[in-house]
Amino acid sequence: MSKVKFDHNRYTYRVTWSEEDGEHVALCAEFPSLSYLSKSPLKALQGMVKLVGHFDHSPLDLLICDVAGKAVYRSRLFQGKSTIDISTLGKGLYIALVFRNGVLVRSEKLVKE
Repeated sequence: MSKVKFDHNRYTYRVTWSEEDGEHVALCAEFPSLSYLSKSPLKALQGMVKLVGHFDHSPLDLLICDVAGKAVYRSRLFQGKSTIDISTLGKGLYIALVFRNGVLVRSEKLVKE
């Protein structure tokens, strides 16, 4: 199982000092209702990047390839969709690749019996 990656580069972040809170506050332009406070500006930024990752609901692109690397199935998955129809695939070993915004976020071995 591969580690899930998050493309934090598609967002605009800013870290400022909050006199009111006495800490650094990280903000994200694309998620104006979110903020993350920390004594350290770096930790505030890291916390905000992680927080934004939980709210990124961009659609996922699923690509299933056979063992030769040929694409045999493609689908766009939206939040809440948890099943796909692979009945047209023959028995065998496949690799399922999941992308979000063009970035590989997961790859899994798929065995169809």
